[in-house]
Amino acid sequence: MTKTSRLIFIYSVINLICAIVFMFFLPDNVIFGLTGNLYASTYISRWYNLIIPITQVICMLVIYLLDVYNPKEHKYRYLISWVALAFTTYVMWVLMLLQYNNYALGVSLDWPWAIMILFPFGLFFIAEGYYTINKDKDDFSIFGYRWVKSNSIVWRQTHIIAGRSLIFVAFVLLIISVLNEIFWDTYWIYLVALLVWCVCHWLYTSLYAKSIADKYNGR
Repeated sequence: MTKTSRLIFIYSVINLICAIVFMFFLPDNVIFGLTGNLYASTYISRWYNLIIPITQVICMLVIYLLDVYNPKEHKYRYLISWVALAFTTYVMWVLMLLQYNNYALGVSLDWPWAIMILFPFGLFFIAEGYYTINKDKDDFSIFGYRWVKSNSIVWRQTHIIAGRSLIFVAFVLLIISVLNEIFWDTYWIYLVALLVWCVCHWLYTSLYAKSIADKYNGR
């Protein structure tokens, strides 16, 4: 379980670093708060944006240290931690992308839809990728092919690759969603995201599964 809390803590640190870098692209004073009509209601210093990621790092560090110095089984601790971390990360980046556009008060906001749509997928894929690495044979898997299930080693190796590739896809989605809002602003980004999932996760893992199955099942 220490490994799980360590990975969650590492993610929070990466998120903090990315937020600090992005902050230098924001104006000194940024919008904050919404009226009933979803217009910006006030200005704050851009550095207030660090409150969320710093709080994330502190909370995840506490959970990690609890695992190190007081190791006990906690069934829902990591799930709750990740849901809270994912939700606050989502809110933080939506807000900062709105701030990046430097809206005036009382002006209708153009919401960063790529962030709002692709971020939840990316954050879910990170959690699912970690779960996939340790998936049992009785669990549902899109890679539960006959030649995968026929050998426990093939199953294990296939799902390690599947989990890692899904986590890779997740970070790609997070990155391209931000880049789309800053540079491209195209609806093609959703097709790109689908292709990334199909090629880097499904196709790559399927080909790997077939290759390793031929190796072990041919013995």
